[in-house]
Amino acid sequence: MFTGRWFVQMYYSRKAQRPVLPLGYWFMSLIGSFMLLTYFIFGKNDSVGILSNLFPSFVATYNLLLELKHRGVYSPRCS
Repeated sequence: MFTGRWFVQMYYSRKAQRPVLPLGYWFMSLIGSFMLLTYFIFGKNDSVGILSNLFPSFVATYNLLLELKHRGVYSPRCS
């Protein structure tokens, strides 16, 4: 997942002729983080691995929500 996201980013950047981080990049980052978290929680039971992959999942989620908000797909309720 983590290697594949760079190929996705490179493809869209070449297509746009400028640096681009497509939506798929953030989805792949989030999926990769959750896959590693699952491995470290249930397979290895390693607290360092859990913590080292927990923060990137928050960053990927934050960036994904920002991108969706920018595209008008996601609008959080402010009540």
